[in-house]
Amino acid sequence: MTAVPVAPARLPEPVPQPDLLRATLRRQAVGVVVVSTFADDRPVGLTVASFTSVSLEPALVSFCIAESSPLIDTIEASDTFVVNLLASEQAALAARFGSGAGEPFAGVPWTSSPAGPRVDGALAWLSCTTSTQIPVGDHLLVIGAVTGLRPGRPGRPLVHSDGRFATTAPLGVPQPGPAGRPALRRV
Repeated sequence: MTAVPVAPARLPEPVPQPDLLRATLRRQAVGVVVVSTFADDRPVGLTVASFTSVSLEPALVSFCIAESSPLIDTIEASDTFVVNLLASEQAALAARFGSGAGEPFAGVPWTSSPAGPRVDGALAWLSCTTSTQIPVGDHLLVIGAVTGLRPGRPGRPLVHSDGRFATTAPLGVPQPGPAGRPALRRV
């Protein structure tokens, strides 16, 4: 008698609990940025760890902001914003903008731009116009069209992993890729 292969029964997986999901997602190292804009000519900003590139042509980036954020109304109403890519030595600044307390720009050197405040000392910045805003779960997904940028200065980026700020370090592992290009291609 010949056995006929039978596909295993697919049982639905349980919906993950928010605390377990958060603990799992914290294992991923993510870049840390400050998203900034103006509210009534006053600089405002918040630390974001959900920033990512979306497209090179057209140049689009995105980030998410919690519905519970005190700045959600400002971000929703803003037509422009700046993404400040933070350097490893700016961890205290990231904590300050992430606390939601007080005026985070008080005493922080910054430069005004049409899109919003640019944090002095950031590794790089991108000026953006708001392209799309989509409510997703308990967050607002904001997609911005890049209208200007400063590619960067030397330094290591600030990252967040396992509930802590950290930075990156080269591993010395060869990166095979065509013509000296990295093996991993972004966007």
